[in-house]
Amino acid sequence: MSSAAASPYESGFLEMRQYTLVPEKMKEYLKLADASAALRKRLNPGFLGFFTCDTGSMLNRVTHFYHFQDLNERERVRKAMAENPEWQQFIDESRPGLQMQESMLFLQASECHQAAGSCNVNDYQSPPKPTPDQPTPVYEMRTYQLDPGYGSAPKLRKIFAAGLPAKVAADVDGKLVYLGYTDVGKLNYVMELWRYSSAQASIDARRAARAVENWRQAIASVTPMVQVFETRIMVPASFSPWQ
Repeated sequence: MSSAAASPYESGFLEMRQYTLVPEKMKEYLKLADASAALRKRLNPGFLGFFTCDTGSMLNRVTHFYHFQDLNERERVRKAMAENPEWQQFIDESRPGLQMQESMLFLQASECHQAAGSCNVNDYQSPPKPTPDQPTPVYEMRTYQLDPGYGSAPKLRKIFAAGLPAKVAADVDGKLVYLGYTDVGKLNYVMELWRYSSAQASIDARRAARAVENWRQAIASVTPMVQVFETRIMVPASFSPWQ
């Protein structure tokens, strides 16, 4: 086996797009997004998930994720979407509901995925959509703004890779869907995305993790280089591939 480290680009890019909506137009925007969901998936096969915020961030914000093998693929997809009349109709009709649009590109922390027993993000398949009598599944997004410099993100990834096996062993419900760091956008920014069967399950998992010594040590080790730490609970839209 080669001793050379794997390229961080081997797993492709995850694009996170966050749109802040006009509050009174949010319902209309989501209705339009639902009606165009099949077209979005056809034009952009890397469409992974679409979420609204339940708590922890701006409630009139939607967050969606896309996977691209490289930026050439992203450019081809976006060009095809821009040239599609049906998609442009959706853009024109939904634009009045938008206040702000943001985009960031992430690279997968593959060593952390391996430590957590998680697949590459583009291979992840969520469980089937729950029945009406079951709790609503949620995705918890945890973000870390690290100190400037080239060493911050690699150090966090190394520490987390060492601590994640113990954390995962104590969490009977959660699944690490993604852990990555920015390549384009707000740099030294790390994002975790976990799926839970319910909002309460995410809180139960947090309590369990705090009792795991290896994970407590990991958090203690990264805390000095974290400037801002945020967490939010998001709910998948009815048309989101990830449920």
